[in-house]
Amino acid sequence: MRILTPIVFTIMMLGASISLARLVPSSSVESKAAQKDGLSVTVILTSPAFGADPEWPRLVVRFKNASPADIHLCNDDAYWDWKFRFTTKDQPGWWLLHFEPFPIRRPISTHTLKPGETLDVPIDLNQTPRPADFLRDGIPTSKLPAPEPHLQPGKYELTVDIQLNDNSADKKIPYWTGSITTNPIAIEAQDVKAIYGDVINRVTSKFDKFGGWKNGLFGEIKLPADAEPKDVIALAIKNVREIKTSRVLDIRQVTIESLKESPYAAVIQTDAGLKVLIFYPFLKDAKGWWSRFYDASLNPATKPSFDE
Repeated sequence: MRILTPIVFTIMMLGASISLARLVPSSSVESKAAQKDGLSVTVILTSPAFGADPEWPRLVVRFKNASPADIHLCNDDAYWDWKFRFTTKDQPGWWLLHFEPFPIRRPISTHTLKPGETLDVPIDLNQTPRPADFLRDGIPTSKLPAPEPHLQPGKYELTVDIQLNDNSADKKIPYWTGSITTNPIAIEAQDVKAIYGDVINRVTSKFDKFGGWKNGLFGEIKLPADAEPKDVIALAIKNVREIKTSRVLDIRQVTIESLKESPYAAVIQTDAGLKVLIFYPFLKDAKGWWSRFYDASLNPATKPSFDE
């Protein structure tokens, strides 16, 4: 059996390939195969939980030709057009992974699978340039809640509605077209609030109770004391030259023994690594916020850095 392995989307356009061992770790779990019109599809979870580490699911969709004739696939890696459904016994309906509009044009992917051949399509939603959130579906529209950035912690079943279309220029090739839904596979949504809270606590727990941790350089944000935290964060990030891209994961007020104020803490993913930003207004009647970034990690074994 020959296995075709295109690389993850951000590199796939270059026509590179990687080994199956990198795509499917030994710790992976996979769904039962779903089959339609000679095409078999399996979902392989390379990470059985998501929410914080990793933030989004990592999986591989495996197409297999279970027919005696060749099967031609077109746009077999266009996962942003598929429906990722997360269902749980505790709630009616399901949650859909919703992608924002995708303006980037890309080459159309085509493959021919001979009988018994397999094509693995790796999907790492942590590397897609297309932001996503979760939309409630399958319940009366009058009861639909607002989109959520994360699923509630718990165990879910994931199915993928895959739509394959013929978008190629060569209309002589009889591409497999239609939809196929994978069989469900168990996946867990992590408690991101608790995880990000632990990240913050590992930083603030190292502060001395006398307030010496405030000494030294800090970033002064010239905004009024009643400014919105998100606006303070935006300016704080803008003032750090090393940070080119960033995404705020969590904002909350915290208690620090050496401060009368209730400062804010933000967990921020940046191209310079995970950061915790501590900030609070220190000039009540004027414009001025104290702020400082600290290196952080989702790994409890990693000690935080106290360099600004």
